[in-house]
Amino acid sequence: MSYTNNFDSQQRTENTVYLPYDVVERRLYDYLRNGFPETVAQSCADVMMWAERRGIAGQGLLKLVGTEGLLSIVPTGEMETTLRSAVSVTINGNNQPSFYVAREATDGAISRASQAGCAFVGVHGIRSSIGPLGYYAERMAKEGLVAFIAARSPAAVAPFGMQTPLFGTNPFAISFPTSEEPFVFDMATSAITWYELVLAAGRGDAIPAGLAMDRHGKPTVDPIEAMAGALLPFGDQSFKSATLGMLVELFAGPLVGAAYCDIKGQGDWGAFICCFKPDLLGDRDTILGQAADFIRVVRSRAMEQGGSVRLPGDRAKSHEAFVIENKTLAVESSVVELLGLSDSVMGRPGGPRFSTIVE
Repeated sequence: MSYTNNFDSQQRTENTVYLPYDVVERRLYDYLRNGFPETVAQSCADVMMWAERRGIAGQGLLKLVGTEGLLSIVPTGEMETTLRSAVSVTINGNNQPSFYVAREATDGAISRASQAGCAFVGVHGIRSSIGPLGYYAERMAKEGLVAFIAARSPAAVAPFGMQTPLFGTNPFAISFPTSEEPFVFDMATSAITWYELVLAAGRGDAIPAGLAMDRHGKPTVDPIEAMAGALLPFGDQSFKSATLGMLVELFAGPLVGAAYCDIKGQGDWGAFICCFKPDLLGDRDTILGQAADFIRVVRSRAMEQGGSVRLPGDRAKSHEAFVIENKTLAVESSVVELLGLSDSVMGRPGGPRFSTIVE
């Protein structure tokens, strides 16, 4: 492995401190246990720490202090699961923590698909983001399943040239098992995620130009103005990119009994999960072997032409390798204070330098 001093390119700022990984993990669990039963707290902690290991700051510990803080949402009852067919269920989360509901839904899909060959799960009745969709997609792929997951959120994105929000940031993820590591792709259909705005606002940073509008429909680089206005669709912000967000809204809204375009109110988020065994379409070992070979071919062809290719997940896995080897996390100061971690600070930007592994 080689190293380069590009940890600061992960946007670590003066608002960030470095902490021992095991201390953060333990304090997070203890903090969550103040409000949730053991199994719920552990599920939530697992999802958030996965995001932190992967360097996805907006989907990890920041969820404790953001616009829908994890402990601020009060459950109205236990999760309710309704069997729709031999391969499909719907889940009413009843305001249970979204990470917990999504992980239970994912594990239920894995169990059902392992027996029946495929599974479809619809989730509604949750009141916050389910976090990094790659976590759930990877979990299914590691069990040998091809998977798709989509999630909607309250309106934040103005599509089709509009100036007011209609769709959520609406991420989706696709995963494919291989005979080696699973291939996982996870993206939001907005130009910037909501929690990237939260992160920028907390740091007092501007966001890049061309990603958002203020409430008057004017371009803005102020994250607070963007929250009051609208985000733009990802990429070239064309008809196609806006339509992808619309498709996610269909899958994670009407299909699963959740809100859509904020009809039913801003509080009802939704998610759709499906997975299936690849051997429904052929010999399992052959398919998984060819999938691994496909990844190798993509990398090697780029190298043959004197270039390199960064595939989905490469940077996150490099970040995770760094965290595991150094047993260190970079954490936002607001979270440090919330979890009572001030006594465990190892360093700050401008002090000890850290590196990210580069493959």
